[in-house]
Amino acid sequence: MPAPAASAGRYPAGDTGARELLEKVGTKGDSALVESLRPTSADYRAVFRPDFAGRAERFYRTRFWGGSPVPPGPWAQQGQTELKMWKATTEEIRDWTPAVRSNFPGGYADVKDEFNSGLTVYTWRYTRPGAERGLFFNGLVHVNGHWALFPKPWYVLHQ
Repeated sequence: MPAPAASAGRYPAGDTGARELLEKVGTKGDSALVESLRPTSADYRAVFRPDFAGRAERFYRTRFWGGSPVPPGPWAQQGQTELKMWKATTEEIRDWTPAVRSNFPGGYADVKDEFNSGLTVYTWRYTRPGAERGLFFNGLVHVNGHWALFPKPWYVLHQ
């Protein structure tokens, strides 16, 4: 049975799936799609090392998913029709490569050793055409057969 249209599992792994998903939430919004980005316990364990996974799950469940509601979108502001997207493997984040330093928030340096190997993390920005600045987001990961959102993971350190 195919995944529902409003499910993050409907979008394939990789750049094409990430772009399609982010364009959908960025320009149209979809509360069911955003809700489907909520990680499961297994997702936290797959993305983060054991001790951090438990802390991350508690933090995100109470402060992000369980606190103020996650906006269903559109995440982009009016006129921000361009999506700029960057990615890095968890190994590249751990090595804190120049590309990661350029395209990921500095907070990732504080948690770079908490990621499990073999995953790709996406950051993205919605901008007006030709602009460099815009709304910036991070923490999209394809894990366990679907997309999940782990924004600003360094906030977990300060819970």
